[in-house]
Amino acid sequence: MKKMFCLIGFALWGMMAPARPIAYLDDGEFHAIRGQVEQSLSTFHLDEAATRVRGLNQKAYEAFYLLNIDVYKYLSTQHSRYRDQLMARWDEGLDQIELLPETDSLKEVMVADLYCKRSIIAFLDESYFQAVRYARSGRKMILKSANKWGDFPDQMKLRGLFNVLLGAIPSKYQWITQTLGYEGDVQLGMEQLTEASTRSKLLRMEASLVSCFVEKNMLNRTQQALERLVKARQQGPNILLDFILASGYMSIKQNQQALDILNRREQYQQGGVFFIPYWDYLLGKAYYYQGHHRNAQIYFSRFLKGYKGKLFRSDAYFRLAMSLTLDGSYAQGKGIFTLISSDEFEGLDEDAYARAMAEKFAQNPPNAFQLNLFQARNLFDGGYLSQAVEILDEVRAKKAKLSQDEICEMHYRYGRVYHSQGKLTMARENYQASQAFGTEEVTWMKASAAYYQGEIARQLGQWSIAEKEYKRALAYDDYFYQAGIENRCKAALGELKHQRKNQASSSKR
Repeated sequence: MKKMFCLIGFALWGMMAPARPIAYLDDGEFHAIRGQVEQSLSTFHLDEAATRVRGLNQKAYEAFYLLNIDVYKYLSTQHSRYRDQLMARWDEGLDQIELLPETDSLKEVMVADLYCKRSIIAFLDESYFQAVRYARSGRKMILKSANKWGDFPDQMKLRGLFNVLLGAIPSKYQWITQTLGYEGDVQLGMEQLTEASTRSKLLRMEASLVSCFVEKNMLNRTQQALERLVKARQQGPNILLDFILASGYMSIKQNQQALDILNRREQYQQGGVFFIPYWDYLLGKAYYYQGHHRNAQIYFSRFLKGYKGKLFRSDAYFRLAMSLTLDGSYAQGKGIFTLISSDEFEGLDEDAYARAMAEKFAQNPPNAFQLNLFQARNLFDGGYLSQAVEILDEVRAKKAKLSQDEICEMHYRYGRVYHSQGKLTMARENYQASQAFGTEEVTWMKASAAYYQGEIARQLGQWSIAEKEYKRALAYDDYFYQAGIENRCKAALGELKHQRKNQASSSKR
């Protein structure tokens, strides 16, 4: 869930295509300057955008854009100085927007937009009750807008965001829906986001990017999301679009395509573009998956040196340590494993796993089988499937010497590779086999295996089996990556519900 808020925060950084003119404004100069502001924001020339904002000579819109710029800078760096800037101008900025006339249909939408972004920041800062308070204020403003003006497209981004976030919320955060008194609906949320991305006047591209996130991370429609991003990228170079596109390619195991994009790094460090430190984190991962450990070490080190936040920090340190270890330098890696064990922990899924494994490897070096399984995992994550199978075959040849956890992981890794190759029967067999072995440490693989069996069943039209497998995955508790797996299972169950409803409606006609 926290990762979901983080990624949605990325989607809200500022990809704002020039919006259609607002009806009550007829000042041509204002329209021209506002278009320039949004163009600067869309290419992440944030300082340039801040300078251009001053020419609007409309306090409410100046405040709205300046607050958004602070939000984008903070979410992209986690640097405290940008958070301080946001807090320093927050109250005065909101006051300026509140002074807009009641005849402005975007007034409540603008206030709600900022409240929701403030909620995301509070959630990432682990100020959960503050996050809920801002989320409630944002929803209240959207409802006020609907009561005053009826439904219209500019409301739909936030209404859709509420629906997708709360419609598949993991059990760890179920109390949020109870506090808000609202459960959400992923499918309805997607419809609302689609409407906003095609018809809204304000920050339209944000709705499009949130739609991409939901398609890729919750509904497992990564290819559709990437097609949307590629189309948007045709408008010209854009660091944020390229960052999200590279991340998308990595999620579908197309590592070389991701590297082709990420190697534009130097281009974006010039010309006034606000550089995203997470770029180096992704670049480190891309080389790590490829087995180019020296390059991976360079970019993980750059990320850790230039990044001031906590999100993904433990994961980056862990991958750096594993890269050193896989490169034959466990002595250096051990120092980093120890550092992770004593470092302040931030509760993202990847970071939780990194910390636990670091504590383990700080005490004892990974054995040959564990290193092989890590190599197979990395190669799979990069899409180098035949190479991953070769390593897994070497491990399987010595199965009698493997621990229960190693046997579980071996079958799970085979399942993931065969699944990606479209060999569904072999994938199912290995997913099922993985669930018969292992201790609590590998529960996350068993839960994941159940989820992927559900995905295979759904692909084959076996809806009852799919539902059973998703629910089996949800029955596991207290394991690595739990929030992400639960989120996907609940989104999938929601889709099944809609499919059955549509089928029932069709059969009555």
